[in-house]
Amino acid sequence: MTTRPRGRELSTDPVLRLPRLSTPRFMHRRLWPLALTLAVLVAGCDSGFPASGSSGTISEDAFVEAMVELRRAAVEEEDNRIRPERRDQILQARGLSNDDLIRYVDVHGANVPLMNRVWTRIEARLTGQDPEDFELDAEDFDTIPGLEPDPLNPEEPPTEALPGGGGPPPPPPTGL
Repeated sequence: MTTRPRGRELSTDPVLRLPRLSTPRFMHRRLWPLALTLAVLVAGCDSGFPASGSSGTISEDAFVEAMVELRRAAVEEEDNRIRPERRDQILQARGLSNDDLIRYVDVHGANVPLMNRVWTRIEARLTGQDPEDFELDAEDFDTIPGLEPDPLNPEEPPTEALPGGGGPPPPPPTGL
């Protein structure tokens, strides 16, 4: 009579007769510590970008509100440029400085999803539209007004149309 090791079953293949591991016991002994370690590592991961309002920066809302007010003030000027005195007055009323805005952009500028959301909110506030109206996925290039696909290379993102509906510029001559 063949004795088999506890927790293992003999293979049904007559040639191999190798022990087959029992899945529940194997998972309990080997996979659970690995799965737990992996779960802890994944839970500790983040995008690598500091959160808005952290690292000594102002909050996202404070940045958006300040930029909206600064842009509105600039539009009121003849040359669409805000005067330094007016800028400082607006920021001081909010308890901010020009350095606060610069630090926010320095810290968060590489975080494209965050900055996209921030500038979308600013544009929405300036135009009085819903921020959801501005969100376009990268695959939706063909739905952006003023962009036309390149007929010679349909895989490339569309380019801006020439004034007068001329389409994209012709390709450079080859073989000269």
